[in-house]
Amino acid sequence: MTDRLPIKASFDSAGDAEGLSEFVSGDTVPITHGGTGLTALGSALQYLRTNAAANAMEWGTVAGDIEAVTAGDGLSGGGTSGSPSIALDLNELTAAVVNVANDSIAIIDADGSNGSKKEAIADLITAIAGVGLAVASGVLSLDLNELTAATVNVAADSIAIIDADDSNATKKNLFQILLML
Repeated sequence: MTDRLPIKASFDSAGDAEGLSEFVSGDTVPITHGGTGLTALGSALQYLRTNAAANAMEWGTVAGDIEAVTAGDGLSGGGTSGSPSIALDLNELTAAVVNVANDSIAIIDADGSNGSKKEAIADLITAIAGVGLAVASGVLSLDLNELTAATVNVAADSIAIIDADDSNATKKNLFQILLML
């Protein structure tokens, strides 16, 4: 079949042809009269595109910019169609060697609209330390100089000791017993 000079038809309000005339560049023909060369409209959410061979029109499905959602470490879910979602899965995480001075942890900040935040472990340990506990680079140490003086009740008060006979376990003994030794 050889190429022919395109023609256009004029139609009345009932859709009946009134006559034929030469095709004029820029004119369009409605789809009901084969204007795109397709026999039907596409489905909902499809668009008109040029086919892969670049020789005809076709209806295509919108793929969007995202064609796959892949869940990485600490996440589960994902997918390649529909509406994929991902979820936090802490069991997916691998163990780490903790660097108390430099590592951070995730927290829910109750003073910040319950937003997710990160905090340095060293800052957490500093916040935990109380009377008698000192902090240096996120490491706690006992600081007896911070303790306040006490009125000693020899019969009832205790003192902490390291028990060499019990694998150097930390224990307490009454003052009264220690004074008897």
